[in-house]
Amino acid sequence: LDEGDIATAVKHFALALEAAPDNAELRRQLFILQVAAGDFDAALASARRLGADPDAEEVKLLLALEAVHGGDYATARGRFEQFGSRAVTGIAAPLFRAWAAFGAGDQDAALDLVRAGGEAEGLGQLRRYHEAAMLGLVGRPAEGAAQLRAEVTDDAPTAPRILLTLAALEVDAGRRAEAVEVLRRQAGLAGD
Repeated sequence: LDEGDIATAVKHFALALEAAPDNAELRRQLFILQVAAGDFDAALASARRLGADPDAEEVKLLLALEAVHGGDYATARGRFEQFGSRAVTGIAAPLFRAWAAFGAGDQDAALDLVRAGGEAEGLGQLRRYHEAAMLGLVGRPAEGAAQLRAEVTDDAPTAPRILLTLAALEVDAGRRAEAVEVLRRQAGLAGD
């Protein structure tokens, strides 16, 4: 593993797990290596075996994303509800739940969930971005653009995802000139 050979590390961890099949930590390490190696089928199989582990947040995330990918938003919502408040999964859980609700067709609940995050954990900008994207998707681009306008200043370059989403929402709201202007101003800040 120190040499960056993840595939070989996966093989060795799998062999070690055969010798100690009840070793949850070894199984968790194998799962992480399988994800790193891009072997998602094997990682999902490992995740299912680790699924009962209350400390395996990364496992819960992969299983929830599998449900989203399969269009099973009800299961995804339930899995996202299981996230604790630790690490990335806990911080991002409100957004995950919001998008699962959105995918299930409950746009009002999705917007309520994303708004409930407030400015907690310093993620206000991320919350506003997701709210704006949802508003655009439900045919309310002017409201979505309003969420992002305050994120764009003439003092510093804006994150590209926010800038491009704002421009797209402005165009969808019939404000093409405003979209062009904000892009022009930001281009001047970006330099070469």
